[in-house]
Amino acid sequence: MSRFIASTVTSIARPPLLVILISEEQAGWCKQFSEEGYDVVHILFPPNAESPLVNAVQEANQLAKNRADHYWALITYGADSVLLRTVTGQFDRQNLKVCVHFCPAASDGDGLVANNTDGPIPTIFHLSTNQDALNASLVEMIDSISLQHAVPTSCYPPVVVHTYPKVTADPPFPYSMKAPALVTAGETSSVGPYIRSAVGLSYTRTLELLRRHLGPHFDLEGLWEKHTYYVSAPYVNHVPTMTGGVGFKDLARFYKVVLLSFYDTHLLTRDLTVPFYSGKCTHPYDLDEGYLLIVEQVTPPDTELITISRTGMSRVGLSNAVI
Repeated sequence: MSRFIASTVTSIARPPLLVILISEEQAGWCKQFSEEGYDVVHILFPPNAESPLVNAVQEANQLAKNRADHYWALITYGADSVLLRTVTGQFDRQNLKVCVHFCPAASDGDGLVANNTDGPIPTIFHLSTNQDALNASLVEMIDSISLQHAVPTSCYPPVVVHTYPKVTADPPFPYSMKAPALVTAGETSSVGPYIRSAVGLSYTRTLELLRRHLGPHFDLEGLWEKHTYYVSAPYVNHVPTMTGGVGFKDLARFYKVVLLSFYDTHLLTRDLTVPFYSGKCTHPYDLDEGYLLIVEQVTPPDTELITISRTGMSRVGLSNAVI
């Protein structure tokens, strides 16, 4: 059985397609990817007597053919090499741009890397450190692929393996946590730190590969400039320092008096993957009490330069790509 889950980001006119092989109990990960801007075809895995895998693959293949101008990616959880050959053999490999495999049920890498006319399809493996034999086999395969296709240093390697300590391979370790899309406000989790770190890091690495080859790409700087227009009552609530403001008037004062009150402020560095800002300015007069709390220690007014760094977390919303 296969099931279609449409992208929830309505600002994307033609979402890329993901084909995900995962159990029904873990279908929340399909919802998670749909909230990242992808159309998702969920193929039930492992299959049961009522929904043979061949039928589900044929249904998904027909959907892919109807979107012949779209690229697609394959994501599997605990699949074996026979299954992967079955799936990739049914689909149009020329439009298959990315493969992501979580803890394949195999002892060697034979048949786990798919190819098209351009060479090996960009693939990432997320393994438990318990999968020593598979990891060693894949490392040898990566070296062989690099030599055979003469991958230049200016290009990303086509196949990458990541291992994570103290996590399970069977079931695949992402099964140990709820998908973020299913977590409700105030909900607590008893998941250990190694699992939480592995799930979060593997998800980020997967998204990075998908974005690189399929998109969607968002103009984060443009979105940041527009983000205040999406709400009628904007507010900033900096809890640790009890500063901020509610409404346009109070926020204008907060940014002008508390954060942007220096006449020679200039930006030093900026990173929009995890937004990081570092600014430098002179310190000509006494600072607002809220700002003193933010920077913790500030010398008395003088003409020396001070540097202030800030980190912000932003997320593309469910519609109109709101931050």
